[in-house]
Amino acid sequence: MRDRRRVLAAPLVALALASCATEANRLDAAKVVTGVEIAPYAIYQECIELQPGERIGYRFNVEPQVAFNVQFHEANAIILPVSVMRTGEEAGDFMADRAQTYCLTWEAGPVAAILNYRLQRLPATPLGE
Repeated sequence: MRDRRRVLAAPLVALALASCATEANRLDAAKVVTGVEIAPYAIYQECIELQPGERIGYRFNVEPQVAFNVQFHEANAIILPVSVMRTGEEAGDFMADRAQTYCLTWEAGPVAAILNYRLQRLPATPLGE
């Protein structure tokens, strides 16, 4: 019986991990999302394709506090150009320095969190300015 549980658990873990990733979009219009529930210890992501010099503006509030980062993958590494260990509210803009899919990532702690956020594409800035 234990072996059967292990066999069933592996696909469930894979499914849970796959559900964390969102398909990247171009963010052609401002996006406002309210009332996203992030389960305890779960991750929620919003992924956006950016070219060098392209920028996005973000603003969010969440209760209770969560970990927040902007990340991308390079080979086997996860790069975090923005990382905040615990926050209930942040606002800023992010500029890509390379063509990449960037993910804004929120990670809940031991208690479920409720997230509200707004993202929008900002005018591109030439690199080096």
